[in-house]
Amino acid sequence: MALVLETRRFAPKDRFEVVREAVWSSLVRVELEFDRERAIDADLTFHMLGPMAVCSADSNCTEIRRTPHLAKDDTEPAVFLGLQGAGWSAVEQGERQTVMREGTLAVYDSTTPYKLANHTGVNHHYFRIPKSELALPEDILARLIALQLDPANPVTRLLSTYLHALVAELTTTPPLDVPALATPTIELIRAAVAAQFPDDPLVREPLRETMHHRILIYLESHFADPDLSAAKIAAAHHVSVRQMYSVLAGAGVRLGDWVRARRLEQCRRELLDPRFAVATVARRWGFSSPAHFSRAFRDAYGMSPTEWRGR
Repeated sequence: MALVLETRRFAPKDRFEVVREAVWSSLVRVELEFDRERAIDADLTFHMLGPMAVCSADSNCTEIRRTPHLAKDDTEPAVFLGLQGAGWSAVEQGERQTVMREGTLAVYDSTTPYKLANHTGVNHHYFRIPKSELALPEDILARLIALQLDPANPVTRLLSTYLHALVAELTTTPPLDVPALATPTIELIRAAVAAQFPDDPLVREPLRETMHHRILIYLESHFADPDLSAAKIAAAHHVSVRQMYSVLAGAGVRLGDWVRARRLEQCRRELLDPRFAVATVARRWGFSSPAHFSRAFRDAYGMSPTEWRGR
């Protein structure tokens, strides 16, 4: 169950302690600073995805500090992944400073003091992953000090797209099967971190282990593309077509069947809207032949698209 905190529901004099208690109990122990010339204004949502905590924050908080004293507390060692929303912020840790703009991803370590500066206020998503769950070599974990993930890296781009969709879907009603999301989310984060060190032999295993998750997430974002092909999917993941099919087969997925099923599912939903012609819906979801679409729809649902619409 999500914890939702809206400070406008509290008296101004109580807001600091309310926010501090929520952050300390649900995410991490940090010191908070707010614009002293304005009343504290914050909307915070906390979710637990298995062992991973997610916090979405929109606030006029100007600075967040994990002090040397707090960094030595008895909470489980964790890696934080930050996804910047609107505006910008800066992460300072050790000898490194990273400026985050909209869509930027950065990682930092809970066991080392850090400062997050947000002079225009916070619009940010925070993901806390226990180091034990991230399961990366110690040599790699030691480098995760205010590290910005390379936005040009395809795994970084895939992770950014996925996390934006995830935080949006976490607010849906009825809610998603949240526990089931934990493993693929952590594995994709692991792969994105590992991909920042492509020449390090220590990261090859994490990248190989998460390949099928990355391909499926890519497919989820691109299955409507009429030009989607095995070659295009393989190229996006820097593997051969044969390797791509082998990875999916190992996960029990047949590419053609998976894509067809997802497209038909979307078509079935849109056909309930009488504003859209059957042929228009079919084309939008990658079926270039009306006859082929009708056969595929009947095979899947036992009736034609027109019969489904007329029920």
